[in-house]
Amino acid sequence: MFSDELALVNLNQAKVHPNPRPVSLKNRSIDIIKEFSAGEAFTPSVKDTIKGTVAHMRPPTLSVQAWQQDATPALIVFPRYQQGAATKLAAVSIGTAFMRLVENSFNYHILGRAGFDALVRTMQHVACFDFVYDGNLSNALQLCDELIADA
Repeated sequence: MFSDELALVNLNQAKVHPNPRPVSLKNRSIDIIKEFSAGEAFTPSVKDTIKGTVAHMRPPTLSVQAWQQDATPALIVFPRYQQGAATKLAAVSIGTAFMRLVENSFNYHILGRAGFDALVRTMQHVACFDFVYDGNLSNALQLCDELIADA
């Protein structure tokens, strides 16, 4: 599983390469992840930034150990925390997901046709979803496990 922070898309194959790095957390997610990730290392929280309160968690050891393992993506999930919201999973069209990834890519405009072709190739075998959740990680992980099992 990759986070939304950074994954490198292979320009020649439908593969992504992980780049484990500190997990950026803000506001309520800091406490949620601290409760869930007992024993992980966190930076001190910094309050009153443009994004509110921010902190970082050391990347999980397994992620760091597996940093050289490329993967063929099967799912793209766009998570969004919404306090008090019912957990909701909704399919997203490939076209919409493609454009969201383009908008969040730091070098798509530089790569031009090669970037377009790589993203098309990568997206050919993925299912895409919007995922709204209320911060209940147990429910969120159960749903993710179900998605992965069905992929």
